[in-house]
Amino acid sequence: MATYVVTGRSKTGKPVRQKVDAASQAEARTLIKEQGVHIQDIKESKGMSFSLADIQ
Repeated sequence: MATYVVTGRSKTGKPVRQKVDAASQAEARTLIKEQGVHIQDIKESKGMSFSLADIQ
């Protein structure tokens, strides 16, 4: 699963920035739209994420 960073506006017009774990960009878009956020931009996060169990 990839992490997507979504920027947009809430129903009240306030800026929103959220991170979503999803299998695809389309799935991330669907998850955010269900929350009532108008999406302005969606990008895949290039950050490294791992757990300590992966290292050992």
